[in-house]
This record gives sequence, C-alpha cells and structure tokens, in this order.
Amino acid sequence: VMYAVQVEGKVYFEIPLDKNVKSIKDFAETGMMGIKPDIKREKEGSETVNGYAAEKFKVTTTVELMGQKNVITHHEWVAPEFDPLPVRAQSEPDGKITEMRNIKEGAPEDSVFEVPEGYQKGPDLTEMMKGAQQQ
Repeated sequence: VMYAVQVEGKVYFEIPLDKNVKSIKDFAETGMMGIKPDIKREKEGSETVNGYAAEKFKVTTTVELMGQKNVITHHEWVAPEFDPLPVRAQSEPDGKITEMRNIKEGAPEDSVFEVPEGYQKGPDLTEMMKGAQQQ
C-alpha cells in the first residue's frame, strides 16, 4: 500500500499497489488506482541541477478520466542516480517548479514510511475514482 498524506486537514489515504510493483520504476510504468496514463517523453537536452548531471525532457501525459481525455504537459530533469524520479520538474502553463534539494543518499529511517501521529484515514481513493468513472 502507498500512503498519500494531506497535511491540510491531517488526513491520509491508502492507495493499493499492484503486487508486481517492486520499485518506483515499476510504479511509474503501471499507473495508479487502475488508471494507466499514456506518457510520451521527448529529450530536450542536458543540464546540471543542484550538482547532478541531468537529462531534460518534455513529458506529455494523456489520461482518460470520467470519459474525458486530459492532456498534461510538463518538463522534468532526470539524473541517472534517481531515475525515474526527476531532480526538477516544471509544470505548464504556470511554470511552477518542484525540485529535490539537500539530497541525502542512502536508506531512509523507517519512520518516513509511517503515517504521522494525529492523522485520520480519509475515504478510499480507489473507490472514489471507480465511482466517478462509472457516472
């Protein structure tokens, strides 16, 4: 199971994972909650991001939700050490940037995989998505 934590409201959600998912790369390729997007990546060049040599890609994701086709485009910079996680991502059209900083390589503490104290379990996201698709 994967946990999604929403800080505002102190709520967490459980997202079941396919039993074949053994890594981040597997997860990226199989989709989530039964929704498998069509992802196209076009290499745009190379840049250094926070000391890491990274390849820059334009990523176009097409996903069908509730009978509607949605297309989302963004840019991401991927360093081989962290593939497929980008060290930087920039959304379109707003240009918002998400970036990994102060990277500490190595195994994380077990506590980072636990739901924080005081958080309540939210509704089942899988059931919500299935219900929305059937409407």
